[in-house]
Amino acid sequence: VMLRIASEILQCDFSGDLRCLYLRAKALETLAQLLQHLHCGSRGEVGTREQRQLEQARRLLEQRYAESWSIDRLAQAVGLNQKKLQAGFRVMAGRTVHAHLRELRLHAAATMLAEGVGVADTALAVGFSNLSHFSKSFRQTYGVTPSQWRQHLPPHARLLARKVAHGTRNARTGHAMS
Repeated sequence: VMLRIASEILQCDFSGDLRCLYLRAKALETLAQLLQHLHCGSRGEVGTREQRQLEQARRLLEQRYAESWSIDRLAQAVGLNQKKLQAGFRVMAGRTVHAHLRELRLHAAATMLAEGVGVADTALAVGFSNLSHFSKSFRQTYGVTPSQWRQHLPPHARLLARKVAHGTRNARTGHAMS
């Protein structure tokens, strides 16, 4: 398609304002073709094997969010190159790998804080090594600091969170409770 457009531009016999208008139209056609190619290339044309690898990456993050995940490490773990992982993950999840991991960690942190776990213990348990960064990220997401979340959660919500978390498994360790 792009070769056809280039050929038509080269064979243009118009002059003056008509030529200028024709070239602008061809430039827009070229841009539209390029955007369509980029859109279709990143949406829906992910191969079945690649789709399985992307799903595997998502599951790894969801199951092991507390671990230190770099793009390189995750890509190696699922057998994709970094660019395919990043582009495919954005299409599949609607956000970057980092944003997805951050959301998983902060959701887990909110649950742990509701259970009464301390802020520092929570931050470390969900994969934040820097307490300040954890607090800033938590506040950006939930609108309050982790301490405020923990202190101002209604008692019945805190009790419910404990019952759910400790019903059969410890939410932080995954070990069966006795």
